[in-house]
Amino acid sequence: MLSVDKHCEILDINIRDKIATIYNSFKLFVQLYSAIIGGAFVLRLQAQTLPSTFAYLADALVLLVVATCATMIVDAQYSWRRFRSKLHEVAEEIPPPGPPLRTSRTVAVMLIVMALAAIAFIRFNPLSAAN
Repeated sequence: MLSVDKHCEILDINIRDKIATIYNSFKLFVQLYSAIIGGAFVLRLQAQTLPSTFAYLADALVLLVVATCATMIVDAQYSWRRFRSKLHEVAEEIPPPGPPLRTSRTVAVMLIVMALAAIAFIRFNPLSAAN
């Protein structure tokens, strides 16, 4: 049987890991999104003509990156709440997680930025014929 201190230490490590996962998932989104934009511009500048399917593939790739990273962020946030609630159960002097709207502001901003970035890319895709 684990002591209360050891149990709290393990939960604390998991909570810190989930917080790091949230930020690393957003960082991964920024890196992949930047790579897609850079690749699209390079293709546009170097190729005389491009098949129209390239624009659709780039749009789909951006949506896939957004969906994957958003899922990673939401899952880590959910896990953080569960670990934090468990930590409160084990050590009652530690307050429970706050209301979801207050504790999820940073995550909400990340998800909104990701959605806006995807919309902007689809609207201004350098590979589309309109641009």
